[in-house]
Amino acid sequence: MNELPDVQGSADDRALVIDRVGIRGVRHPIRWRTGQEALASVGLWTLDVQLPAHQKGTHMSRFVALLEEQAAAVVPLDLSSFREFLLRMVARLEATEGGVEVSFPYFIRKVAPVSGVASLMDYQLTIAGRVEPAGAVQVALTVVVPVTSLCPCSKGISDYGAHNQRSHVTVHAVVQGDLSLNDLIRLIEAQASCELWGLLKRSDE
Repeated sequence: MNELPDVQGSADDRALVIDRVGIRGVRHPIRWRTGQEALASVGLWTLDVQLPAHQKGTHMSRFVALLEEQAAAVVPLDLSSFREFLLRMVARLEATEGGVEVSFPYFIRKVAPVSGVASLMDYQLTIAGRVEPAGAVQVALTVVVPVTSLCPCSKGISDYGAHNQRSHVTVHAVVQGDLSLNDLIRLIEAQASCELWGLLKRSDE
């Protein structure tokens, strides 16, 4: 009978890179800078890194620790500090590249056009960034803006009184520098038949 070789403790010399390891679908607070103020919301986070072949694993708790540090930070996140957060994550986990994605409801306080009553309007925002192997950082955002649009069918069969319908405009943008989310949302709303408000009085209607 042939004996099997003793492979216990043998090294893995295949030089396998771990393409992506991390956490997904973690609910954690987020504070986002809006002008001179900070918006507090709850984000749905995904954080991952790529590990070089010589590194066989990572401490998963470091991802959550990074989120805890960010939540406790005095300065809220914006696109600039989001890039810094990405670089800090890759360095902390000794990775070659990595990515962060967070989705959260984004609120803007709007004033009704006639009555002047103020209310919050919500928009769905996703910020996604990735650090490439060479150290370049790419950041993109996706925003979903609810608006009303004139129904083309109703307009085609009506001389007047064509009705509007609720619509959602989704914009995906790759951002090189900084960007005001409020200004971007206002630009999107300006392309619709009419913007929406959280609260309207009869005079507004």
